[in-house]
Amino acid sequence: MSEATTRARIAAMWGEINGVRTAYANIPRVLQDAALPGAVVFPGRATHSKSDLGEQLIHEIRVYRMVLYLSKAAFGTEGQLEIETDPFFDTVLQHFAARPGLELNSEGANQTYSVLTVELLNDTGLVVGPYPLSGQGSDEYVQVGWDLQVEEIIEITYED
Repeated sequence: MSEATTRARIAAMWGEINGVRTAYANIPRVLQDAALPGAVVFPGRATHSKSDLGEQLIHEIRVYRMVLYLSKAAFGTEGQLEIETDPFFDTVLQHFAARPGLELNSEGANQTYSVLTVELLNDTGLVVGPYPLSGQGSDEYVQVGWDLQVEEIIEITYED
């Protein structure tokens, strides 16, 4: 799969999680209040090496940062941010751990393609900060980020 296809697959998996209103395969320039809680998938760095499976294949390991933006940060009832955020820690961990090949619920467990392994590496904990594309002075959001490592085989295509 390509990076864009893998990112779309991850966003589709976010769309299956209860409580997530929007899952973005492409990074939006701004976040709309009506779309929150919304998950944004940011492709991260990758390592590449020749595959032992053949000279036409590349072994890639890429880490995707998945950020769930829950709401705009506002002063309110003490503990409200934690109450809104807490369920997602376990739900996201369980959802991705149960799908080691980026399977969607509608496909069942027999899905096979280029993904070898998927591992949820860590989370950021509850964070309050700006949306990265909004610019300086933008609104602060309640958010949690997760790093998802995807290991896959990519076919080399030659273009003349």
